[in-house]
Amino acid sequence: MKLSNNAITTVLHDKNLKYLKYFKKNLSSEKRIDVDIIVFCHRINKRYKNIKNYTFIHLKKNLSIVDVRNYILNFLIKEKYKKVMFTDLEDFFKFKRVEKTFKYLDNYDIVFNNISLFKKHNIFKKNILNNLVTKDNNFNYLKIVNSNYLGFCNSGLKVKLLSNIVIPKNIIAVDWWIFTLILMKKRNVKFLKNISTNYRLDESNILGISKKMSKEKLKLLINIKLKHYLNLIKFCDKFSIKSKKKVFLEYYNNLKKLRLLSKNSQFNKSIVREINKKKYNFSKGWFNEIPSRDF
Repeated sequence: MKLSNNAITTVLHDKNLKYLKYFKKNLSSEKRIDVDIIVFCHRINKRYKNIKNYTFIHLKKNLSIVDVRNYILNFLIKEKYKKVMFTDLEDFFKFKRVEKTFKYLDNYDIVFNNISLFKKHNIFKKNILNNLVTKDNNFNYLKIVNSNYLGFCNSGLKVKLLSNIVIPKNIIAVDWWIFTLILMKKRNVKFLKNISTNYRLDESNILGISKKMSKEKLKLLINIKLKHYLNLIKFCDKFSIKSKKKVFLEYYNNLKKLRLLSKNSQFNKSIVREINKKKYNFSKGWFNEIPSRDF
């Protein structure tokens, strides 16, 4: 039941079910804020009842990840929400993130906050985006063309920006796709430097971020990025966006070259070794381990 024009969304599934009580704790506060909390339940057997401003929506189990995200976007638009803050249920954040995100969405199109890396019971790296994001102005798709740091764990936006966005079936990095499309037009973006989401590093992360580079992981990363750029090229073709297509085409062609070279076992071992020497620098965003050019 809709009670507000503001929404907080998250996806509950079998791998993060154990964190539900902590998610509720993140959102508990003596301060009142006008918001609906919508939990989309995917592939779990337990049925949850709606309570107060919590709505549990039980999705069909056969939906893919892309189907689930498309459902969420369409739901927000259909229900005529004005502002949304995305969350990953397994991550931790303070209630201040909720307050500031919705406050700044009055004047900004997109609001995102810092990220701290969290493993087991410890934060081992704080505010990793400090050096990456220096200015809010002139924030466009080029900021996230090689890697992404606008995720469902640390972002919010005006729902109207989601209109007409369709997520291709073969896209893996759904958040990267959505924010790239949105930022292809001029937007007002606000970075909350002093507010952080504690991003959980564990085996449920799609790329196992804490793991070293391997032959398998390299192949997966190349595949994720190739699909991302190819779909963007098709999008640009459809809407005759020549200048941006040129950018995505350059990244795509260079990655294709890397994929071809990586089929050589000697080259593959060499590039995996070089990437592991540099160590993974999360402060440059998701998918930055492999360069999309100049490799």
